[in-house]
This record gives sequence, structure tokens and C-alpha cells, in this order.
Amino acid sequence: MSSMMESADRRKRNRTFIDPVSEVPRLEEWFSVNTHPTHQMIARYTDDLNLLPYRQRFPKLEQKNIQFWFKNRRAKCKRMNNCI
Repeated sequence: MSSMMESADRRKRNRTFIDPVSEVPRLEEWFSVNTHPTHQMIARYTDDLNLLPYRQRFPKLEQKNIQFWFKNRRAKCKRMNNCI
């Protein structure tokens, strides 16, 4: 049974939290300008968000986190049929 517990622990992942007060409004603003940002733009957005005071207290965001945020936001937009 302990081996089952260990394998369950290994599968557990840490979720990345994006601050709804300081980070989400910026992401929404960038999304309204361009729903499919380039890799360079995602790198710049990641750097900008990592410089915010909120992010100094928590783990840095990775480009993958921003890429997934845009992907999920596009899916939400499509689901709600109100894409920009």
C-alpha cells in the first residue's frame, strides 16, 4: 500500500496561481490586443509579470504558464461565443 501512496505523491503537481488583481488584468489587456501572441511576445509578457511586486513573493512564472493561460482564455472565448 505504501507504494501506491508514493506513486500518487509523485503524480501530484503544483498549480501555478496567477494573481487576479495584478496579473489577470494585464493578461486580459494583452489578450484583447492579440489572442495568439508570438513566442517573443510571450517571453516579454512573462518577464513583465515576473517583475511585479506580487510575483516577488511567489515562484516565477514560466513562458509555458503564459502560453497555457492564452490557450485556456481562447477556449473560454470560444465556449462563450464572444471572441474579440
